[in-house]
Amino acid sequence: MIEQLSPGAYPVPLHEKDHIPIVMAASEEFLPYTCVAMHSVLAHGREECGYEFLLLSQNGYSPEGLALLETTIKDYPSCAIRLVTVGGYLPETLYTEGHVSGETYARLLIPRLLKHYNDVLYLDGDLVVLQDVFPLLSLPHDPEIYLSGVTDLDVLGQYCGPERSMRYYLEKKLHMHRAAEYLQAGVLVFHVQAMRAGLGEDALLKASTSGCFRYFDQDVLNVLCQGHIRLLDLRWNVVCDCDGYRVSHIIANTPEELQKGYVASRQDPWIVHYSGRQKPWADEKTDLGSYFQQAMAQVQLETQCLKEQKRPAESSRKRMLNRILPPQSRLRELCKILYFSYMYSSFKQL
Repeated sequence: MIEQLSPGAYPVPLHEKDHIPIVMAASEEFLPYTCVAMHSVLAHGREECGYEFLLLSQNGYSPEGLALLETTIKDYPSCAIRLVTVGGYLPETLYTEGHVSGETYARLLIPRLLKHYNDVLYLDGDLVVLQDVFPLLSLPHDPEIYLSGVTDLDVLGQYCGPERSMRYYLEKKLHMHRAAEYLQAGVLVFHVQAMRAGLGEDALLKASTSGCFRYFDQDVLNVLCQGHIRLLDLRWNVVCDCDGYRVSHIIANTPEELQKGYVASRQDPWIVHYSGRQKPWADEKTDLGSYFQQAMAQVQLETQCLKEQKRPAESSRKRMLNRILPPQSRLRELCKILYFSYMYSSFKQL
């Protein structure tokens, strides 16, 4: 079933028992990859559960996009997709850049739009699920916990390593001093009622207009929920080794226990997340890309729409920058600190 919710509606859960509510956000362009992620959830799910995807978009979808969604769930009668158009809720002043669109910020609306839900699972569209997600929606209740997720090893590695600009940014601009509790936002459990009670329904969205964040809405979530998060097993969000650089130059800087945990999680991933600029549908050399190829074959989508997007080539400007200021060099880090100091000087205190 696919249901278009009317603007301003507050959806009510479709099921009372064994209910799996999952929130995703996707533009029309990104919808094919999101459909692969959706199907991977269902392929590893439980027959007795009712799956409800709440799909957020700025402007809705074309007939072709709706047909793609129908194809994705055609073999799963217990699954419903509910379309929520959020363009009217998002401020025009949101900071976007490159591949980041308005849909990126849509998850900040969860406390407001899903006020009738207790816990919901949020998933990015550039991932593949390889394990039953039911345990994520069966976590112990704690009114002091707003978010559950996995440590962002990318951010932590930059914080612990020679990239001093990340330490400056987290501590001086975001006022965060527990980098090991900074969550990667591609897989999150929103404890909606606890978040509404502790922050209110609009705090996340209001904070998103307070400055130009380095990691956009992910920063907002981490700042406002710091001290109220639960860390999950690393296997729930295994990030790929983007460009063959992330593991050796960034994750290698994290505490030894987390490095070992990440290596172990790659051997038995529960969710593989293609975070970063390298995507398996655009670059066949993407680390852990075989999981995506297998998932794509299972959903049997029109493969052409999954291959049209090509990986953007590195710009000549970036190549020149890397020659002049090598990554992680002291001079580059100093320049980044000065840049961040200027770029984020307009921050309002969150």
